[in-house]
Amino acid sequence: TDATVTGSVTNFKAPHTALEIDAKYGNIDEVIALWSRPEGAPAKPEPAKAKQRRKATLFIAAKAHRGKLWNLNFTNAEGDITLRDGVLTILPLKFNSGPGFCQGHVTVDNTKGSPALLKISGHLENFDAYSIYNELLKRPGLVEGELGGDFYLEGRAGSTFLETSHGSFSFSIADGVLRRFPFLSKVFSVLNVSQLLTLKLPDMDSEGMPFGLLKATAALDAGTISTGD
Repeated sequence: TDATVTGSVTNFKAPHTALEIDAKYGNIDEVIALWSRPEGAPAKPEPAKAKQRRKATLFIAAKAHRGKLWNLNFTNAEGDITLRDGVLTILPLKFNSGPGFCQGHVTVDNTKGSPALLKISGHLENFDAYSIYNELLKRPGLVEGELGGDFYLEGRAGSTFLETSHGSFSFSIADGVLRRFPFLSKVFSVLNVSQLLTLKLPDMDSEGMPFGLLKATAALDAGTISTGD
């Protein structure tokens, strides 16, 4: 993270810190890690002075011209970061990824044990579905198209996030192509009467199955995503 920081600290008995941060490059994972106990570190008893420090408050108005959230690259990010009673909140968090826009809410809660409890929710518009899957999971994308929707994720910060995670997604993908599940793609293609009548069946191995609109809700539980619709 490469940033310019300005601001002030007042009331040293219960310090209030107010900052403005302008970053050429920002790594959101690094921001979260600043308020997370190192993985594997034993919990320490809280002395009276530490309890007093919990009264400290923090406000940061942050901007990053480009950066990374997990493996997802973003541009034009801005958010208000607050710390109160051991809970770090980034709200609202706004950023672009390619043609897409996201507005989200991030909470890092150190009062629920270690590692910190990480909660993320948000709304997506005009995202490239293939790039999201490809960048986040470092795997070939399942589907192409314009992605929009809402999501909620919760889990323990750090390397155990996926195995401790749960959440839900509601999304739609417009004007796309299904790149995987070749047998399913062929079944749907045969059912596409308009293509049968024009004798213009796509080559599923090279082109995938085109579609106009795909909608689904999905649940995440310990790294497994499932859907019934």
